[in-house]
Amino acid sequence: MMNETLIYKYPLIKELIETNSRINPIYLNPHANLIEFSRHHTVDAYRFSRHPSNKAVEMMMKSKPISLQGLVFNTNTKIGPLLEKVLWRSQNPTYYWKLMSQSHNPAILEFIEKHKYPDEIIWLYLSQNECEDAVRILEKNQDKIDWYNLSKNSFAIDILKKNTDKISWSTFCCNSNPKAIEMIEQMLIEDPSKIDFESLSYNPNAIHIISQHLDKVSSYRLSLNPNAMDILMQHPELIDNNAIIHNPSAMPYLETLMAGRLNFDPEFQDFSMRHLTYNPNCVPLIEKMLAANMLTEEDIRCIKECLLETDEAAAAVYELDYKAMSNVRSKLLYIELMEKALHPSRVRKWLDYHCENGGDIDDFFELYF
Repeated sequence: MMNETLIYKYPLIKELIETNSRINPIYLNPHANLIEFSRHHTVDAYRFSRHPSNKAVEMMMKSKPISLQGLVFNTNTKIGPLLEKVLWRSQNPTYYWKLMSQSHNPAILEFIEKHKYPDEIIWLYLSQNECEDAVRILEKNQDKIDWYNLSKNSFAIDILKKNTDKISWSTFCCNSNPKAIEMIEQMLIEDPSKIDFESLSYNPNAIHIISQHLDKVSSYRLSLNPNAMDILMQHPELIDNNAIIHNPSAMPYLETLMAGRLNFDPEFQDFSMRHLTYNPNCVPLIEKMLAANMLTEEDIRCIKECLLETDEAAAAVYELDYKAMSNVRSKLLYIELMEKALHPSRVRKWLDYHCENGGDIDDFFELYF
């Protein structure tokens, strides 16, 4: 089922996961043919229901068992009929309405809007759902909006600009929309007491504001900010190691932390491999540490248990090395070309032509090889 011609960027992690995971790697590997696998094996309904291919949706419509818990995470825009088929049989519909209220899948949000069950929609989660379809529903149901959560929704800036009296500034300072940044800058002039610098510290588009108010920032929030690494490197006293381990831009610094921990440097003993596995950019660093034998048995146990708990991590583990694959294909083409170009029958014709025109065998090999 696995394509043997594929080359993965992180083979050490892939091998570690596949030899120790309780989950069949075919469920996690986006390059594996789960559809073909399912024709010959019993597959987990939850994993299959998450599969985004049109073929998987077609098979579920016909006969495959459906897991509603998996279906609400499916990104295929054709799953609407499947929701109609299974949602109403659920024993815990509130749980699934909560998940659907957070979905970015247009089919799921269309299902929510079509059935018009405002008492079922979890408006708190829909209000913070950053996608156009969610905002469209919110615009039509503004009496149901949770303004605290909407205030940080970067897709909802037009609603917020029309309802400035309802903005929660403690969460609005997290809003990364450029128009929100302009409003924050204006409020700094008009009424700076409304600015929540703890929330602002996490805003990736507010670095220019943060840099001018370092005495007011939250070290924890700033250490989580993916655009704040320059500030943090210039002001290491602002670094919170418990937070920066989750920062996707902090890999070079985290590599230093890991080396210090393994060297028993007291300053770095709080470094947590478990927390590192939840960083969306951790896979290259973990691969590098595996190659250098820098991981303890406890570290490896944490990787096995935690790394694949997020879709982002699974996608990273199975990222293909396209450059290496291209080199292999080029080499195969070169070998195939040489086999044809230097076939004995072809070389014989060249030699005959060379000799017929006054050359000899020694000259032939000097000239052509």
